[in-house]
Amino acid sequence: MDNNKSEEVKKLRKKLQLTQKEFSAKLSIKQSYLCDIENNRRPTTYKFLHKVAEILNLSDNWYKDVESVEIVNIPKPTKENWCYCPHCGKALK
Repeated sequence: MDNNKSEEVKKLRKKLQLTQKEFSAKLSIKQSYLCDIENNRRPTTYKFLHKVAEILNLSDNWYKDVESVEIVNIPKPTKENWCYCPHCGKALK
């Protein structure tokens, strides 16, 4: 996979107004792994891009045009609740 998708991952996170810690928790990955992806130190695989699409209910090719991605009802994590269901994205208590 072409590593230039790392910038699209970062753009999406910023569009969601999430920190790396919040976004990585939502995706059930380590913050350091997300940081490596965003800084092009790890490859951005189709599997990862699909996981982002699945958790956020986006189309599978969301990374082709991040600017037009519609963000609908994605709860922002709170300090009391960092965990999210990896299947539906709902906050776990």
